[in-house]
Amino acid sequence: IDQEKMTQVVNNLLSNAFKFTPTGGRVAVEVVSRWSLVDSQMTKDQRLRTKDLSENSTVISISDTGSGIAPDHLAHIFDRFYQADDSISREQEGTGIGLAIAQEMVKLHGGEIEVESEVGVGTTFLIFLPIGKEHLREEEMDCHPERSEGRQSSVVSRQSEFSKFENDEMKSSIIHEEAPLLLIVEDNPDMRAFIRGYFEETCQVMEAENGEEGMQVAIDQIPDVVVSDVMMPKMDGYAFCRRIKADDRTCHIPVILLTARATQESRLEGLETGADDFITKPFDGEELQVRVKNLVEQRKKLSEHYQKKFELIAARPSDAPLSRDEKFLNKAQAVVEANLANPEYGVEEFSSDMALSRYQLHRKLRALVDQSATEFIRTIRLNYAIGLLQKKAGNISEIAYDAGFNNPTYFTISFKKKYGISPSEYLDQLDKN
Repeated sequence: IDQEKMTQVVNNLLSNAFKFTPTGGRVAVEVVSRWSLVDSQMTKDQRLRTKDLSENSTVISISDTGSGIAPDHLAHIFDRFYQADDSISREQEGTGIGLAIAQEMVKLHGGEIEVESEVGVGTTFLIFLPIGKEHLREEEMDCHPERSEGRQSSVVSRQSEFSKFENDEMKSSIIHEEAPLLLIVEDNPDMRAFIRGYFEETCQVMEAENGEEGMQVAIDQIPDVVVSDVMMPKMDGYAFCRRIKADDRTCHIPVILLTARATQESRLEGLETGADDFITKPFDGEELQVRVKNLVEQRKKLSEHYQKKFELIAARPSDAPLSRDEKFLNKAQAVVEANLANPEYGVEEFSSDMALSRYQLHRKLRALVDQSATEFIRTIRLNYAIGLLQKKAGNISEIAYDAGFNNPTYFTISFKKKYGISPSEYLDQLDKN
């Protein structure tokens, strides 16, 4: 037996038992072998269920006096993504994929796991594990004990197919700091680990346990995309999405909502919150990867659109209704333009005037126009300088100072870097036209 894996299974079951057992209740763990059943505290029915086990078998019983599980939920308790509590703001975490993993681990050891429960009375999980090698196929046994040190047996290696459900803290891959920042908002730790496993190599991943915590993380970190469950305690996914989309700091962030409710009404309710995508559980992890990738690419294309709109010479927004993103950019542009005469006006003052932290402003501008706050200020200054050059409002040095550059040489370097020609060459083109 892989003791580490079976310990994880027992810990998962104990965690659920403590979670659903009120103060003053009782949680009991009993480990008995086939020949010690006479002295065990198992019920008669539970003992009878061991009749087919060999004498080299062990039974692990984990019981509680908690709330119990309703009969209509009991049949699905080992299904992945199944939540016994399907209220929108459940006060307890569901079983998620934790019990599904536990069942698979037990089966890999040639055993079985069963559950008995009665609402208001309690729940008992029974793990039946064969001991020895009789239940193993030849290819599952290591016939060379001298080579066993430092390597896993083939039985343990079969568990690798379930590794994507576990959060591998020893993962060695390093994610580039420019990789998309993904926020997972989900109250079930197993589900968070499941989702994280699909993005660890391509994204910077952050986690939050509920909408309330997720909102704070979103405001502080300004992620590139959010994947959120709907059914969560404290603040459900619908309320969380509404707040994300209503806050100027986070309204641009794409949100994918996950739910076990497959009704049309639930889907419409999710989309009405402003969610950018909606996925019903159970879902395929690779599909989620594609959805996230598509949303990130859509944001990049929108960023390119805003760049053209706000960076082209003398470009200004039209009279058409403006989106929240466009209103934000208009405000940012107006704030910088109001301070063009001050060459010392920088990111610190800019972020203060926008009522954002330096990091929040950087992430917001990077998402909208793919520029840092410093680059954005310089762009506004250069656009203003272009207007002055077109009007021939002075010589190049005077225009540089009027646009807020305290060094004409730096102005020339910045101008050429952005437009591909120097200010004097630009004036020559104007004269020719």
